[in-house]
Amino acid sequence: MTVVTGVPRSGTSMMMRMLDSGGVRAFTDGSRLPDIHNPDGYFEYGPVKRLAKDSSWLDVARGRSIKVIYRLLRYLPERMSYRVIFMERDLADVFESQRKMLLAASDPAAHQPAAPIIAALTGEIQAARSWLESQPNIQVFPASYEAILESPETWCAGISRFLGGDLNESAMAAVVDRARATIMGTK
Repeated sequence: MTVVTGVPRSGTSMMMRMLDSGGVRAFTDGSRLPDIHNPDGYFEYGPVKRLAKDSSWLDVARGRSIKVIYRLLRYLPERMSYRVIFMERDLADVFESQRKMLLAASDPAAHQPAAPIIAALTGEIQAARSWLESQPNIQVFPASYEAILESPETWCAGISRFLGGDLNESAMAAVVDRARATIMGTK
């Protein structure tokens, strides 16, 4: 099973779309509709949020890609093998992108200071990576959001090799839209 993970606003939806276009169908329920912040959709599957309590649905997702937030990775059942693409993005940019979403929703959380949140995220990401490294049933491919925007072809080739080498790399690269990322303030 291919798992796409990272902090929110790190490019996980873009990666899911890339994989779907390249030949690894996304396992999604379509319940979270596209919006101004993710016009191509979120590629989420609602029951993932309850992974800590129920993972019975994972067997149905075999052979597909699924988005799992980094905090829930430790609940992936050991009985399965996973190839994890861990999206990385500058955390100041992640914070700013999330702040814009919260402002648009008039959420008071948009006014929180950046420093403590970025520090907390840094620690949580380090803990998640350490845990991943200790799992014999999990292979990890770190993927830089910024680098993918700069050189999608190179990154798509690397991702394809990581996943077995038979993805449609040009279709994957065509999904990457640097201009839109800049316009939307996600770059």
